[in-house]
Amino acid sequence: MKLFNWLDERTGLVSCFEKIAEWTVPASFCFCRFLPVAIVFAFLLQGITGLFLWAFYAPSAQTAWESVFYIQYHLPYGWLVRGIHHFSAQLLVGSLGIYVLLMILHGSYRRPREFVYWSAVVMFLFSLASCLTGDLLNWSLSGYFATIARVSFLQVLPIIGVPLYQLVAGGPDPQFGTLTLTRFTVLHIAVFGGGFLLVMLFWKWSDIRSRGLMPFKGSAHHCALACGTKEKRTFWGWEAIFCAFTCVIFFAAVLVFVFHQSLIFGQIDNREPTLPAEAYLGAELTSPADPGGSYDAARPEWSFRALYYMSKLPIFSVIGMVFAIFVVPTCLGIWFFALPILARIKYAHALIVLITLGLFVVFCRFTYLSYYDDYSSPEHSKTFLSGKAEADHLKQRAVELAFAPEGISKDGALSLLKNDSFIQGPKLFQQHCLSCHNFMPMPGQQNDSDFKPMLCPEPSAPNLYGATTSFWMKGFHDKDRLISDHYFGKTTNFAKKGSMVGFVTGRVQGGAYTKDGSFILNESGLIYPLIGSDASLSFDILESCLTELAGNPKTKGSVEKGEYVPKLKEMVAAKFADQKFLDGIKCKVPQIVLEELKKVLDDVLADPEYIALLKDSDNIALIVEDKDPAAFLEETFLAKLCGNGEPIAKKDQKYIDRLRTAIVASCNEVANILYSESQLDKPRPLIEGRYAGLRKNAIPDMAWLTCTECHAFYGTEKDLACDLRGYMSKSWIAGIISDPSHKTYYGKKNDRMPAYRPAEGDPLLSENEIRLLAEWMHADWYRAMDIENKERLGNNADLLPNIFKKEKKEEF
Repeated sequence: MKLFNWLDERTGLVSCFEKIAEWTVPASFCFCRFLPVAIVFAFLLQGITGLFLWAFYAPSAQTAWESVFYIQYHLPYGWLVRGIHHFSAQLLVGSLGIYVLLMILHGSYRRPREFVYWSAVVMFLFSLASCLTGDLLNWSLSGYFATIARVSFLQVLPIIGVPLYQLVAGGPDPQFGTLTLTRFTVLHIAVFGGGFLLVMLFWKWSDIRSRGLMPFKGSAHHCALACGTKEKRTFWGWEAIFCAFTCVIFFAAVLVFVFHQSLIFGQIDNREPTLPAEAYLGAELTSPADPGGSYDAARPEWSFRALYYMSKLPIFSVIGMVFAIFVVPTCLGIWFFALPILARIKYAHALIVLITLGLFVVFCRFTYLSYYDDYSSPEHSKTFLSGKAEADHLKQRAVELAFAPEGISKDGALSLLKNDSFIQGPKLFQQHCLSCHNFMPMPGQQNDSDFKPMLCPEPSAPNLYGATTSFWMKGFHDKDRLISDHYFGKTTNFAKKGSMVGFVTGRVQGGAYTKDGSFILNESGLIYPLIGSDASLSFDILESCLTELAGNPKTKGSVEKGEYVPKLKEMVAAKFADQKFLDGIKCKVPQIVLEELKKVLDDVLADPEYIALLKDSDNIALIVEDKDPAAFLEETFLAKLCGNGEPIAKKDQKYIDRLRTAIVASCNEVANILYSESQLDKPRPLIEGRYAGLRKNAIPDMAWLTCTECHAFYGTEKDLACDLRGYMSKSWIAGIISDPSHKTYYGKKNDRMPAYRPAEGDPLLSENEIRLLAEWMHADWYRAMDIENKERLGNNADLLPNIFKKEKKEEF
């Protein structure tokens, strides 16, 4: 006991606790005792969680977002503390607003509670100001642009506007920076947070003082009478239980908002596989602020939505925005501060209530219309939703990159996005390429969700969607695709006169159909060297076989009797199997075409019409007696198959179609060869007489298709068209973007494409920007694997194969 007496004599703590234990309250229940409990509890939540966040926060342009990211994703339950701090602030604003409104409706703003009311109004304004300043502190895309839009309105104020803006922003630069963050941190914590605490203490003191005053009968509401009644009861009973229950309800409401994205929308279960659950818990953290960018979906918090909507009314575009942002709110502030004085006028309270209710209805209506415009209005929602989708896209990518093995560099998190081809590539393409090139999936082309389609209103150059894929390269042997708008249909010198169109129509198709459906073989086409009536591959094989049959005494008799057809089939099959024989033929036919030609000859030699030609006595005489099988083949047998310059019979066109299909397949192989070139970092080196990693028969196949007659390839140095070594690789794309008129690319045939980084003259793009464009077209960016929220993204992260990437990069 002596110890307690000694402690009480020097500190008064024991007496203080005794008085608290004997604390009494008015016997009547009233909202003015329970709603304030929620307000005080909210401020305590703000103070405790704010102190925790302050311990890990670094206010600078290069560390603010990074420190908040650390709190949200790395610090255990940091997302929970941050969410409680954010949403309790929003509920504090709402609680104070309701408290002030109820004071007006109940009449408890009148004497003797004027200072209670005024203090509550000041606390409401301080809570709004705290939300305004706190919105910028995370240095995120949404907070930055929403704050800079609000603060920029200071400049419309006459005389003091610009100096006041410079004071807040930390300098004359219109962009915010580190000095802005330090000022907002001081304002948020010391000025508005500390100011709120002082006003709250004065508010409670005024509240307690007002209860001891005798109520003014006739002018005070029953709320004031109840608070001033002399009948008391102890606090530590039902009163304490109801206060605790009030705090529990408030905290539960905060937690509902903390978990609302999962509870309401189920976003945790349906989240992107590369995002941890913390991305959908607590307060949202958008991507790092980019002062050089823009954000169409920047909006204030809900408490300022009505003012935001009002500022867009047509009248303020006429009389001036200063009236919407400053004059109207100032008038409203004066109105609410003047209410206790105006209420002294007889019957003024009823009018005050009506006006206040009217203002509340307008506030609710404007708030609703603001959200309606953003989410449902046919006229305005498209821009907002598009901007919000882009912000979500940037947020997801920023989190993914921040969790990459390299982490956030010393240059800050924004540098991750600035040097990310996944983000910057589409922007650069839209700025510099979309005026001529389309970027839309073509019919039959596989869509890739990583590539957002972009529409060019009037394309005049090839569609570059998937330009590094084999599908796109296969379009070069499809006449219809080649002359379509997706390829070169709109280019000046290519569509009608280009050699590629002639190559496809004349060589790959091998000829043309007449009006009656007959087909005339083109002697310069790729089919003619296979079955032509003179010096074709079929001619050489059949002539060799017939010569051997007629010149061999053992088989000559069977030829004369017309019984040699089965033996001829065996010899033809043997020729196709004789690699030495095939190597001796000038025409190096691709294997896929060679195999189809063998099948065609097998079917031809089984055709009754052609068997009859082989057994015809006059034809046998040409083979045996005159020993001139070439004349027989040229004038009769192969002439029937190839038409010999005349229309080919419809029944024989099936053989032509089969060979054309094989040739197209060989073109596909060449497209795959070019695709493999696109995956290189540099052209293949020559090592011990062969080009490293080059597919077998790649050079002969390219030569047979006559690609190397115009294009340079390994072993050839033609410069009539673009170089196909490393075609569509990152270095090749970077080179053509830099200077398409270089001889490696289009040379003098360049059709209007500008040089973005020529050898001489001012560059339009930096080397880094060109690199980002090339990497984007190749889908060359970091992708994290699905972590299923068991480990952070940086652990066991790997590159996922992109839909366009069917093969790994070649190494040599």
